[in-house]
Amino acid sequence: MKSSILALLSAVLLLAVPAKSQTFFQTIEGKWQGILEYRDYSTNERVKVKTFVVVKTSSDGNSAEIFTTYDDFGKVLQNGEIQRIDIAGKRFYEDEEEFTIESIKPGRIVLKGSGQDGNSIEPFRKTITYSPDSLTILKETRTPFVFRNRLTLTKVSAKTIPERILTTAELKADFEVLKAALKELHPGLYRYNTAQEMEKKFDLFETKLTKPLNEGEFFKFTAQLLSEIDCYHTYLNPYNQKKEVRERLFDRQNYFPFYFQIIDGKMIVTENASTKTLARGSEITRINGIPTAKIIKDLLTVTSSDGKNNLSNRLKAIEINRSSGPEYALFDLYFPLFFSTEDNVFTVEAIKSKTKEKTKFQVLAMTKDERTREMETRYGKTPGYDDGWKFEIRDKNTGYLKLSNFAVWKLSFDYKNFLANSFRAMRAANTKNLIIDIRENGGGDDGVYRELFRYLSKKDLPCKFPVRSYIKTPKADPEILKYAETYEKEILQMLTAGVPETLYKPAGNGLFEYLGDRAECEPLKPKENNFRGKTYLLVNSANASAAFTFARYAQEYELAALVGQETGGNKKGFTGGSYLFVYLPNSRFEFDLPLIAGFSIAPQKDEGVFPDVYVKRKAEDIGNDFDRELNTAETLIGQQ
Repeated sequence: MKSSILALLSAVLLLAVPAKSQTFFQTIEGKWQGILEYRDYSTNERVKVKTFVVVKTSSDGNSAEIFTTYDDFGKVLQNGEIQRIDIAGKRFYEDEEEFTIESIKPGRIVLKGSGQDGNSIEPFRKTITYSPDSLTILKETRTPFVFRNRLTLTKVSAKTIPERILTTAELKADFEVLKAALKELHPGLYRYNTAQEMEKKFDLFETKLTKPLNEGEFFKFTAQLLSEIDCYHTYLNPYNQKKEVRERLFDRQNYFPFYFQIIDGKMIVTENASTKTLARGSEITRINGIPTAKIIKDLLTVTSSDGKNNLSNRLKAIEINRSSGPEYALFDLYFPLFFSTEDNVFTVEAIKSKTKEKTKFQVLAMTKDERTREMETRYGKTPGYDDGWKFEIRDKNTGYLKLSNFAVWKLSFDYKNFLANSFRAMRAANTKNLIIDIRENGGGDDGVYRELFRYLSKKDLPCKFPVRSYIKTPKADPEILKYAETYEKEILQMLTAGVPETLYKPAGNGLFEYLGDRAECEPLKPKENNFRGKTYLLVNSANASAAFTFARYAQEYELAALVGQETGGNKKGFTGGSYLFVYLPNSRFEFDLPLIAGFSIAPQKDEGVFPDVYVKRKAEDIGNDFDRELNTAETLIGQQ
């Protein structure tokens, strides 16, 4: 039945859209996508499968190659046929098979023939209705005719963006700008690498530029170089790439239809947008024959993190979840650059979560929008920034405050009012315990944790932390700045004219200490409705930047007991604050370049923040919908 569907589908397309100046084939040239709905022979139920059709017309317009692909619930079926048509004789041919055109008029075509239907040869009628952008094909069989299948297709935009090839001269010119900008402006370039080590990395990178490269390869190589700086805020930022770069590299049908977490080096399914049933908690072991261990190892080379001893934070960056999936998840961006996705098909090998049975199947790649829509159909609306902020009193003794981001500029409400109302409610309920959940929080506005400190502390706290701020240069080379943009015009103006001498002094370490944030400030005083009970802070390896700072000083000031895993970030310090967006002149790739470093005054280890109560993640927790960190905190509360 499957082969007959494909064959008849291919034949019908030949007659889809007549035009005065074009043959049928020329009119339907291009890509189509949609749904094939058919009645299953064994169950008599109607089944829907995703279908793609590509029509490649001959030079004379009288024949075409038609390629059909559809996703049959874990097996991708593909068929290629050569079709030709005889309008005068009212015949069309699918390879050597002949069919009759019963009637044809604008917008409607009827075909008749016979073919296999179940266990017998039966007559069929196919009715085609069409417009330039849509096509519906209804197949009926037997006598009297009854529904067998319906194909509903939409024309895919014919807009194609050719892949760019960069010459060696263009590549080397881009590299010179990248290298010069980093050496001139990045205050953390030698924080985790010596100058000699970085020069070796630059030299190695340059050896890759001895022949022309397509832009995908150069994008990957550049990401790998930036990753080796060991700075969380220095990377090829997908949000800041030029529109044409995003379209060529990211807006394709090559998105993996699963979201996942990485636990103990294993890729564990959390959500599934494919047509294949694979339960939450199942382990994906291979993709297109490539072991997931190799996939993870290679993708680690394009992650960004603070320091060299932060593997867990880098692994976290590879995961895809409900928030990152609709945006620019690292896996989605770089998997196609490392590993080809042939024919937009993924061959997946997995171990089922409950039975531990091994399975192997194929699923079609998706566009990002298609995957997002399917995820929302199955799992609900994509969580927004507002959804990352939640407060509830779970019982009379425990408040739960979820803060999945500190991106307050993206919230639809005033975060200070939100916190005030939350702590006011706990005071009114005489709540004894509070769980603050910042897992998956990668940072944002420093003001959030400063506000939280005032609610959690029973005494005044320092308004500044034991760190010093540094810049690389008080005045930048204008040849570099012409490639830079920023959301703070004052930064470019200051770097062009020179930072006022009163705002910096030589630090003796190749940097200049920045004095602009040395102004006196008032201590952080406890809020009137501050919390007087016991606080537990749930943390994990995603916590970096401002989230790392909150975790670090909540622990050091004894404001909360940390529960979970080691955070991202680094006690030695990191760069951030103000940024330049540097655009390479030929590729037009952008990378974020932080301008201010905050380094610890006292010597520190190259590490994140270790929790007071370590909780080991387990793969089976995902399949069992068991929140081990939250359960641990609740158990600790129960033991008080």
